[in-house]
Amino acid sequence: MVVEAVPDALAGVEEAVGPARRRIGEVLAGYTPEQQELLFDYFRRAAPAFRAATEEIRAATQERKSRKG
Repeated sequence: MVVEAVPDALAGVEEAVGPARRRIGEVLAGYTPEQQELLFDYFRRAAPAFRAATEEIRAATQERKSRKG
């Protein structure tokens, strides 16, 4: 695999996700720093759990498909 730098790629990413980032920033601004810390901790812990659950669902789906076919 070759990884190649793409000039100005970040500008395109910001254009795509900028509105969501701004809106999420507005939501987070309504929380105290302590509450934000708790929210960030939750998401840091929840993200791997959601990824693991997604893999379990994917594996179960593949297993069902292979039993049918």
